[in-house]
Amino acid sequence: MKLPKARKAHTVLAFGIAAVATLGIVGPSSTAAMAGRMIGSAAIIDNSIQSGDIRNSTIQAGDVRNNSIRGADVRDGTLTAADFSGTMRGATGPAGPTGPAGPTGPPGTGGGGASTISDWNINNGSLTGPYEGFRLISATNVPAGTQVEAVKLTLPEDLPGCPSAFVQVRPSGSSSLVAASSWRNDSWETVSLQGGGVITAESAPLIFTLTCQGDTEENPVPPFDASVTLAFTDRSAPATSPFN
Repeated sequence: MKLPKARKAHTVLAFGIAAVATLGIVGPSSTAAMAGRMIGSAAIIDNSIQSGDIRNSTIQAGDVRNNSIRGADVRDGTLTAADFSGTMRGATGPAGPTGPAGPTGPPGTGGGGASTISDWNINNGSLTGPYEGFRLISATNVPAGTQVEAVKLTLPEDLPGCPSAFVQVRPSGSSSLVAASSWRNDSWETVSLQGGGVITAESAPLIFTLTCQGDTEENPVPPFDASVTLAFTDRSAPATSPFN
């Protein structure tokens, strides 16, 4: 059955008024919810949503109700460091294994440095004349303010023709000994390495002497090989503070 035009218009208008009234009764919040159910990802043009389209949250301590974007809204593993400002650091991990020791540094200077270790080899290749001891002066001078210590003294196992003998190592111009030893009954009875050594007052060479004593006088020194292992430490640093 066809309705007259006037009645049809009244009917459409009535439906429209009813729809508007319904929206007014439901309220804007329900309208937004209804729109959210009707608009999906397929209805949004890619790359069209901007920062201004997302409502800023007003977050107070202990209040998470206004957070509009949360971790649950972001796919795991999709954010990188470029998506954040500042420095991103996780929890500190456990300590790693201890690395290898570094190389030994050079000898120090200024009084507290490490020692330089050197071997001084002595050789008496031929017999000296009667009544003369053996005396060797080092070709290198020890700088002033250097502590000289004997670490090891190696002497010949045999001294034929020497009932007794004496060895001394000292800086030239000093009566203080760095090392000493005495030969008795075909063996070295004592080997003295003077603890602390000698600190040189001025630049000077070292002197090694070996004397061979007979029954009544000095005998010639037979051929021999010997060596002294020496430690040199700079002790020339000036005082840094007074001592009372």
